[in-house]
Amino acid sequence: MNANGSGVTPLTTSFAEDYAPAWSPDGSKILCETDRDSNDEIYLVNAGGSIQINVTRNSAGDRDPAW
Repeated sequence: MNANGSGVTPLTTSFAEDYAPAWSPDGSKILCETDRDSNDEIYLVNAGGSIQINVTRNSAGDRDPAW
């Protein structure tokens, strides 16, 4: 994203809500909470959005990701 708000690039491709982002210490990855699997799960996303991996898979809601 540019300083003026233009040039926005989506990091996720889901129509679900993705929220509570947590940047990795080196700035290369982001953990986020999402409801794309019908309950809240934590996903790992490359900073450029190229890879999205579900890191939690259970029936309970997973929230507030942190490194």
